[in-house]
Amino acid sequence: MSAPKVIGIVGASGSGKTTIAGELAKLCGETCMVSQDNYYQDLPDDADAEQWNFDNPDVIDLAQLARDLKTLKNGRPAEAPRYIFSSHRRAPDRILLHPSPVILVEGLFLFVLPELRNVFDLKVFIDIPMATCLERRVRRDVCERGRIETIVRRRWQEQVEPVFKQLVEPSRKSADFVLNPEGLTPRQCAEEIFKIK
Repeated sequence: MSAPKVIGIVGASGSGKTTIAGELAKLCGETCMVSQDNYYQDLPDDADAEQWNFDNPDVIDLAQLARDLKTLKNGRPAEAPRYIFSSHRRAPDRILLHPSPVILVEGLFLFVLPELRNVFDLKVFIDIPMATCLERRVRRDVCERGRIETIVRRRWQEQVEPVFKQLVEPSRKSADFVLNPEGLTPRQCAEEIFKIK
């Protein structure tokens, strides 16, 4: 097998990264999907989850993600952590990642750390209004993660949006392709990426 092509998809929280990556995987065929979210480190025992800033690259093991992607790119399997959002802890078991012709990675901070950014053969940035992202984040966190809406909105204002503006948005200059998904279905967005992969 030739060296896998590693594609990174970055955008704000709620921008549709996971959904678009899923649609792109269907188009690409044999694919290995990797989520930056699984690389969260355990919440410290003395930390308050309500006050903890999870939208911060310092609480994610991006260096380990880079190592795992390099391992996959070299044709060897890698063992990724599996993060449980309800407990803010890593699961005792791990996710076995297999090298595939295409490796799709989605996350907020993929282009921030040079060591990680340089692993990608194609870097995609999703550009979508923050108001849209906020409403999607509220729906996801309330419905899927059991959060309280007022806390989700406060966290957005105090943590999520400031970190996006400080770190994520500037990383779009590293992207090979900026995707504006307004008016497009996730499938159509994936098709736009597939054309250039």
